[in-house]
Amino acid sequence: MEVDAIPQQNERIVHDYVTALWQDHEFDRVPEFVDDAFTYTDPMLSEPVRGPREFREYLRATEAAFPDFHVLPESVVADDDVVLVEWTLTGTHDGPLEGIPPTGRQLILRGMSTVRLEGGKLTTGRTYWDTADGNAQLGLEFPAVVGQLPKLAYRKLTGRR
Repeated sequence: MEVDAIPQQNERIVHDYVTALWQDHEFDRVPEFVDDAFTYTDPMLSEPVRGPREFREYLRATEAAFPDFHVLPESVVADDDVVLVEWTLTGTHDGPLEGIPPTGRQLILRGMSTVRLEGGKLTTGRTYWDTADGNAQLGLEFPAVVGQLPKLAYRKLTGRR
């Protein structure tokens, strides 16, 4: 394969990955796109997600919190085994998210992801976005979050969601 064809091929794989998983919510297709050693980081995660199974669970949890979430790639740049994607995510917070009850608010985030591929599969994914902006859109910044604290504490102590 020509050296110039590798970035184009990787760009196409990432386009298909975004379409299938982040737009169409076809989570059973995760193994088709990610390597067994895949790691994914996001500012909301305390630890990276590892492997296809954990990544599928992460996507399902995202869908449970934002059933209508959709990621629109704004620009894609590929260089050898790295692909950069600038994107806009939209969704409505209609389900629990990391113990936070649904706010019913619309979220519009702009961010960037770097993806590394090896052998036609994603080996790492790193997502960057402004968490302060996301929290503000959901009404989770201080002092707005103060009203949520009793519910959060109750759920934490009782183990209820």
